[in-house]
Amino acid sequence: MTYYDELKQKYGLIPDTQVGVNENGESVIVSIDEECACVTTMQNNRWSRTNIYYPDGWEEEYYSKWNTMPRSIWSMVVSV
Repeated sequence: MTYYDELKQKYGLIPDTQVGVNENGESVIVSIDEECACVTTMQNNRWSRTNIYYPDGWEEEYYSKWNTMPRSIWSMVVSV
């Protein structure tokens, strides 16, 4: 079972982006659809980490500084 399968089984499909807070107090943006699961964490060190999990087991991970993100996304997660 892939991590995508685990996420889908535990949370179901989340086609509309959901915003929450993880155990470290960091804002998290999550969506799960038939093509992939995408989890972006706004880390306390002002970096964002995006993990993308695919049904075939392929995974991608990206990092960026908060000030390089589009302002619309940044303002959405900072308000959580």
